[in-house]
Amino acid sequence: MKKTLLALAVMATAGTVNAAEVFKSDEGSVDFYGQLRPTLLFLEDKEAELNTSSSRTGVNGVYVASDSLKVLGEVEIGVALGDNYGAGSDSSERTDDTVFVRRHIIGFDMGDMGTIRIGKEGTYADDVYGADYSYFFGGSALLYGHAWNNDSQVKYALDTEQFWLKAGYSFGEDNTNEEIREVFVGKAFGDLSVHAGVLSSTNKIAVTGVAHDTENLSFEFTGEYALGEHTLGATYYNNSNEDKSANTTVDSHGISLAGMFAVANKTTLYSGYELVLSSSDAAGTVDGDASRFYAGVEYKFSKWARVFAEGAYVFEETTTADTKVDSKTDFGLGARFYW
Repeated sequence: MKKTLLALAVMATAGTVNAAEVFKSDEGSVDFYGQLRPTLLFLEDKEAELNTSSSRTGVNGVYVASDSLKVLGEVEIGVALGDNYGAGSDSSERTDDTVFVRRHIIGFDMGDMGTIRIGKEGTYADDVYGADYSYFFGGSALLYGHAWNNDSQVKYALDTEQFWLKAGYSFGEDNTNEEIREVFVGKAFGDLSVHAGVLSSTNKIAVTGVAHDTENLSFEFTGEYALGEHTLGATYYNNSNEDKSANTTVDSHGISLAGMFAVANKTTLYSGYELVLSSSDAAGTVDGDASRFYAGVEYKFSKWARVFAEGAYVFEETTTADTKVDSKTDFGLGARFYW
């Protein structure tokens, strides 16, 4: 489940809220943290799949240089199981289990002047996200148009009593990395939290030796309203994707409506509806549409463990290539264990 807007004030420490303390003194601290995230998916067009769903572990360090400056360091490792689809599949068709670097940063917390983080981690577009409270099937209408993680970023965050600001830039590195520029600003008005952002990306990374040149420009606005223990949210996203190699542009509009409802002690129901409308200027194409509805239930044993179940109905889609994609029903089970 993605972070809600009401939790953005503590977003910088969200990954270590349950961390095990390795060392702490007046000079700083080191924490060891992690998440186990097993999932079991029953997708209509695939066999049942048991996977890790982005399990990870990491070390987060803070060194106190002065009263107004802290030096930050963090490295996080992800784990992914090899996939095995299809009846009659043998070991030669199974990809190996992988361990990879999800986050590798150094940073500077300058107190009232904000925080700078440099290195590899998720983009602000993925951190800020939008009105999607799902674990599995939501997020289709959050059209930020670039990869969620980037190898070469400089990120700046400022949190004040009046507003928060988050801005990031990712280096293109001679067309070997996706170049990303993004700025988000948000504010709370009592129980109502809002934010808006503009972001662009340029991707010239060759695909299988073939030249590639695309540009994305996106804008989003999100509002979230807290009703006691319940939450309602809505997001509008606009994305313009220009493929210079093919000389075509696709414009897309995404709408996300979602809610979380506390129905019993430690138990929350959540649901959402997402709609994407697309049009292309390529010859012979038509307007496309895609929509889905999801609903799920989450039970939290405590802040460190939870289980959940979620289902989704994906409506029949029309693509800009004037083809139909049949409707389908998907279901998933999952659990989280934090430390």
